[in-house]
Amino acid sequence: MFSVDLTTRDGDGYVIVALRGELDVADATEVVAAFAMIVARQPEVIVDLAGLEFIDSSGVAALARARKLARHAGGDLLLAAPRRAVLRVLTLTRLIDVFPVHASVDEAAGHTRRTAAATAGRLAIAVTTCSRPGPPCDRPSTRAAGMTMSRPARVWSLVAEQAASRGGRVSAADACLAAVAAVHVSGAWLLAASGTEPGHLMRVTDGVSELLAELQLTTGEGPGPDAAASGGPVLASDLDEPDAGRRWPAFAPAARLAGAAAIFAFPLRVGAIRAGVMGLYRTGAGPLSGFQLGDALLFADTATLLMLDAADQTVRHAAAPAGSTGSGPGGQTAELTLHRAEIDQATGMLTEQLGVGITEAFLRLRAYAYAHDRRLSDLARDIVARRLRLHPDPNPCTDEQA
Repeated sequence: MFSVDLTTRDGDGYVIVALRGELDVADATEVVAAFAMIVARQPEVIVDLAGLEFIDSSGVAALARARKLARHAGGDLLLAAPRRAVLRVLTLTRLIDVFPVHASVDEAAGHTRRTAAATAGRLAIAVTTCSRPGPPCDRPSTRAAGMTMSRPARVWSLVAEQAASRGGRVSAADACLAAVAAVHVSGAWLLAASGTEPGHLMRVTDGVSELLAELQLTTGEGPGPDAAASGGPVLASDLDEPDAGRRWPAFAPAARLAGAAAIFAFPLRVGAIRAGVMGLYRTGAGPLSGFQLGDALLFADTATLLMLDAADQTVRHAAAPAGSTGSGPGGQTAELTLHRAEIDQATGMLTEQLGVGITEAFLRLRAYAYAHDRRLSDLARDIVARRLRLHPDPNPCTDEQA
């Protein structure tokens, strides 16, 4: 059973598509298919959102895809009369800056009529000019300038395509995976965190990115922690530079040994809300181009929205269907979900063993991992399995193997 209802009615040179109910991952594919049929008949589309009560990231991606279809057909897609909840999502995704959003269907219809009249006038002038004697002139292109997909819409489309390739709902993990090819980097990772918490891994694209993320969690230094603390991107285009070694004396040489030559970290935040960090790495040194940096920032913004959306979905759907499987919140893989559980459990066990709070227990866990050159997840697994016990004495030499 669909949770969204789609109906159409014809206007004067446009079609009005009314959406009612909830547009989410369950219906996103069907909605795009419906729009494909609609724009084949009439590419000028006004979407009436007055009856739409809820939209998630998959729904937004569906609208972005529908607009792409309309533009390729020579028209456009306008949004009209969104409710406050829907408008908030459009604002967070920044689609409100690139999507024509109108207060009412009548206002959108007026805009469509004015645009059509202006286009007809420009074509008439061009035809008249080209009919005059003299050298041949360039006729208007059949691809109007407005048909070029905007950068935010293009990024959303890449993320949606990544989700479609694996047959799942759109998640922050898809933004992480799609960024690798789009920004031309070797790998990426996604770290979820709130406030000053160290955070936990949500997604990695390869073994190197997983190791880089864990190294930063263990040492407490690197582009990722700096980006989280400053709230701005940290771009280390060459880890062999002396400045990188001075800034991150423990992390920089370890990252080079892991195979990374350049790292770019982007904070995931909306206003005062901090959701985590997205990290990208390259095996070769060199800065991001201006265009690549712009794309990376948009992928980070997209990942932020999707992580916040995942949190909302967790609240809305607290009980998963019986027998459900797949990725965790935000697209976290089963393996990384297990790693997080083991680290959380090991930290909890250390609070009892050491008689300290959660923060101090995690610091001891990180310190032991760094002192013994061990991965945090492996160390946590040994503590949970009771193969290793830490003692209140902060000297690592007093800690014992079970």
